[in-house]
Amino acid sequence: YDIIFDSSNEKSTELRASSQDGTGYASLWFGSGRKESAPLKSAPDFYAPMSHGANHQDHEIDGSQKDHSSHPAEPGDHASHDEHSGHAMDDDSDPDPVPTLSVDSYKSKEKTSFPADKTRYDVRLVLGGDMARYVWYLNEKAIHDERAIQIREGDVVRFTFINETMMHHPMHLHGHFFRVLNSYGDVSPLKHTVDVPPHGSRTIEFYANEPGQWMLHCHNLYHLKTGMARIIEYKSFKPRADIAEHQKHDPHQHDHVFYAGDVDLYSNYSALNLKAMRTWDSLEIALDLADYGKPFNFSADAIYRRWASTYLSIYGGARSASEFKGSRIRGLAGVSYLLPFLIESDVSIDSVGRAGISLEKRIQWSSKIYSDLVASFYSGGDSELDGTIMYSPEWNWAVGVSYRDHNWGGGFRLKF
Repeated sequence: YDIIFDSSNEKSTELRASSQDGTGYASLWFGSGRKESAPLKSAPDFYAPMSHGANHQDHEIDGSQKDHSSHPAEPGDHASHDEHSGHAMDDDSDPDPVPTLSVDSYKSKEKTSFPADKTRYDVRLVLGGDMARYVWYLNEKAIHDERAIQIREGDVVRFTFINETMMHHPMHLHGHFFRVLNSYGDVSPLKHTVDVPPHGSRTIEFYANEPGQWMLHCHNLYHLKTGMARIIEYKSFKPRADIAEHQKHDPHQHDHVFYAGDVDLYSNYSALNLKAMRTWDSLEIALDLADYGKPFNFSADAIYRRWASTYLSIYGGARSASEFKGSRIRGLAGVSYLLPFLIESDVSIDSVGRAGISLEKRIQWSSKIYSDLVASFYSGGDSELDGTIMYSPEWNWAVGVSYRDHNWGGGFRLKF
């Protein structure tokens, strides 16, 4: 938003930008003299209904019906995808406990609607991702999976953003101002970035009169980095030869590898987990050592995992364990699925036919105290129950107690 500020020589006034989760803020001071601080913003209620910013498109806006089938399909047109449940919330939901300024409150001083005789079509863009693995995409494809949305010069293009995640996504289009369709109709405001709130939707439209190739992306740049972006490409535009050559090296066209791991060191066991991850697959190594006696009780897994969706993955690899008789290495295959209430389920079978199922759940007791609970069951009647109670003052380390193989122990966990 543009702000006009009339400063005074007698005081210094604070412009404060608070983070949406209330954990901090940044300040800019205008003028000089006695400091006048901005008022504190109330902490958000994370359990309040998420009604803010829901843009309902069930009515006519500027005379245009929400009928995606009434326009011819275009390359890059995703209007034919199945309806998703992540659309706007109901109109009768409770208002925000803390009033929030949004684009719903604004209208243009002048008419912004486009002539009715212009060709129109819709592009439906579902904003998705996985907060646990921290990957982000549009219509279940990252930009390296699907680079461009093609449009025609002279058309009126409408994008409907549907946010199926629990995070805000400020969507930014380069090279254009667009109309954010709200209840003001013909005088809906012009912007180049619009926030799409969690489990909400926004609809924008723009006149395609700037031939070129333009980025459309989430302005949380770490979301752009992992794939929540597209190139808006005019069909009539062809880049110069040197630009076309340069585009071959565009880093957005490659699925980058990210690394992560954690190590557990307790008095009753130790474990090391390493991962090399991309958007839809990962290589994982897990080492486990218990008892600390002779002989050691150890196990080691090396698997390749492929994600079919945010919730479902399949994997295959090998497992080695001290308990195995004969060959110490067995083949391993399985499937994992995220159940309701964020319960991780896993079903596996190894090359000698031993099957297993496990259920894992993290319980966040407070902002700094959590427990990991794992129940495992194997063919032959074997079962295991593991658990921890951890204190984590920072995201990357925690201390606490663990329960495993009927033994209690103390130690710490380090994430990297």
